[in-house]
Amino acid sequence: MFKFDSRLVFIISVIGLLMVALSCSQTDDVTATKSVTKVWLTAERLPSAAVGMIYELWASKVDPRTLADPSDAQSLGRFSYINSDTLVAFTNDSGEIRADSNLFRLDGDLFDYEYLFVAAQNLDSVDEFPGPVMLLNPIAGNSDTLRLYFPKHDSLFDATIRCNFETPTDGHSGADGFGLWFSAYNFIQKQIDDTLGVDISYVDSTIYPIYDADSNILNLATLYAEYADSVWAEFDTILLDFGRDTLALGVTQTEAPLSTGHLHYGAKRHIIYRADSTQIPRTIKSYTIEWDTVPRYVNLDIFTQALYELPDLSMYGWEYKGWVVSDEIYPTAIGEFTPPAWDFISGELIIPGYQGGLISTGTFTDVTKADNSNPFTREIWWEVDSVVVDTVAGDTTIFRDSVLKRPNLPGEDFLDGAALSAATGGVISSSLDLFPVGDMSDKASVFVTIEPTNRFSDSTNFPLIAFSFRFPSSHNFGYPYYWPLINWTGTASGANGFPKITARIQRL
Repeated sequence: MFKFDSRLVFIISVIGLLMVALSCSQTDDVTATKSVTKVWLTAERLPSAAVGMIYELWASKVDPRTLADPSDAQSLGRFSYINSDTLVAFTNDSGEIRADSNLFRLDGDLFDYEYLFVAAQNLDSVDEFPGPVMLLNPIAGNSDTLRLYFPKHDSLFDATIRCNFETPTDGHSGADGFGLWFSAYNFIQKQIDDTLGVDISYVDSTIYPIYDADSNILNLATLYAEYADSVWAEFDTILLDFGRDTLALGVTQTEAPLSTGHLHYGAKRHIIYRADSTQIPRTIKSYTIEWDTVPRYVNLDIFTQALYELPDLSMYGWEYKGWVVSDEIYPTAIGEFTPPAWDFISGELIIPGYQGGLISTGTFTDVTKADNSNPFTREIWWEVDSVVVDTVAGDTTIFRDSVLKRPNLPGEDFLDGAALSAATGGVISSSLDLFPVGDMSDKASVFVTIEPTNRFSDSTNFPLIAFSFRFPSSHNFGYPYYWPLINWTGTASGANGFPKITARIQRL
């Protein structure tokens, strides 16, 4: 008869008891509500809070984008951050090292919340609502470590933005290099036949009666028919305008400039006959219309961000901002460059000109649409005429409209000397040439930052530099042309990239 080994029974019993004990411990640790939660933060590439701003650690019961009730969010404390060669520390509102260093406390259980995040707050106000969400992650119910990233960091890392240095509002004067637009650019000249001329003529024709054997007129009805005695030519017009971003208003012809953006293209013509009923044989007038076609040439500026896009960050409280920094701009004119938190020892290679002055092209949330302002772009309004002519009555009707000659994309032309002088206290007194010397590749850069919407400053950039590009060696470009900016939004551990915070959690 088979008999169990008593030692085997004992081992199985011990394993079973251990499993029950571990199960009870895990359930109690994860599901049981705790009264206090400690959170230790470890930062990578986190910039110090900008002047007038402070960071704040929050826990939220709902997605921060939909936060409407202040009771759904709880602050764990405000802080700034120092990361230098001699000191790495979390500081308080006064700039002193926090007494608890990198430790933050929540009166309650963090697992009762859905999100842990860091927001950018105004220093001089106590906000009951979080500001722009800078770093966040959902709270995993069984995790003791969270990693907080910038919103949509994966989409940002896959994004691309392009730029060109066309100066579209100068009316094709050839003075390129006074503008910066975040798009590709192409110039096309197209010929369109314009039917402006018309020549109306007629000849008399005779209708003879046709008789039968009994001398009856067989075509009597035709001989006595009455027709309207009129002839007219009605011009059709087309507007050569493919949208504000094409700036399709520089229209020329072979002999002289054409001052309108409309071309007369084709025409409706009517050939009318009338019988003369005063005599037999009858006569009719046969009208003909001849059209003179003149070649016209249309210059098309094509600005496009097709196939390239940036994620919309506005629901998290952020916007993009374009900048130019250059050794050829006086640092005191607008402001000075604020470097990112990552290693910038080789800044002259990554962003040449960073020790010079900078000027902004404006903020935007959608790279496929115009930005929020163009303070330095000279506004040139082109009058566009639509002409309808009645050649018989001699009447001419003109419909007039105005179109602003400016791309419908983020960017700026630095041509308005008065606006530049006012903004720089007279330091820049005329239009700003971004290419004052032939080779600017080691003297200037264009870059795009991500800025919190609750910060208002054109004197320096927020240190979240998402994209950059060093100036090309020349601004004498062929068509089409554009330059992709380098993406600096990676979050992998290393020298360069966007900030990341690791939060270690202890529930007591």
